[in-house]
Amino acid sequence: MTKFEQPISVKPKRRKLQNRLFDQVSRRAGKAIVDYNMLANGDKVAIALSGGKDSFALLNILRHRQAFIPVRFDLMAVCVDLGFPNFPTGSIERYLKKMGIAYHIERRDLYSKSYQSGLGCFWCSWNRRKILFQTAQRLGCHKIALGHHLDDIIETLLLNMLFHAQIAAMRPIQELFNGKITLIRPLAYEREDTLAKLVRIEDWPLLDSFHCPYGNRSQRMFVKMLIQQMEKKNPDAAVNIFRSLMNVNPGY
Repeated sequence: MTKFEQPISVKPKRRKLQNRLFDQVSRRAGKAIVDYNMLANGDKVAIALSGGKDSFALLNILRHRQAFIPVRFDLMAVCVDLGFPNFPTGSIERYLKKMGIAYHIERRDLYSKSYQSGLGCFWCSWNRRKILFQTAQRLGCHKIALGHHLDDIIETLLLNMLFHAQIAAMRPIQELFNGKITLIRPLAYEREDTLAKLVRIEDWPLLDSFHCPYGNRSQRMFVKMLIQQMEKKNPDAAVNIFRSLMNVNPGY
């Protein structure tokens, strides 16, 4: 029996905490959607489902908001399988079928055809993003929802400053290819630790059988640890970095 197929038993007290935290995350996502006008009537949205906590949270939050927000939009979960060993595509597919979620699995055997010494975060993210864009367009989805949260945004900002000598970060909404594709990040106001707590409470499946071989030695991990050190000195450090992106002083 896979983790996806295990029955879930939730005690009443836990269910109360579960609902409260879910509603808090959903409201913040709703605020981000409204603040940046992310969704409109008739949108066809591809949810980039990697199998990690952020993408599962995004999937469930958007399904929740789809039921009551005033605009009507369609959702489709899209998972890109690059051919990494032990990547649990089958488990993802079983979960989506069980939940009755429209989905598409895009399989590309790039891992076995690549030079292993050249692999890393850039190789993976570049190829995954390229295939995701191509697949979304082919499926008629002109918007792509990504599970990036507040921590992802500020980590990207610091990565670009420290390693690429430029000030650049992820935007909550971003048009690409002259408007043919629009990226939206409904979790832009959310902290990573809150999403991790929500996933644990909700008993959503985490794909523990697959671990990125580069996850613990990447530049992003270095920046993540740097931010943690900052927050020991100032608990508001991460949020202040995020807010600074919308508070640029052109006079200096």
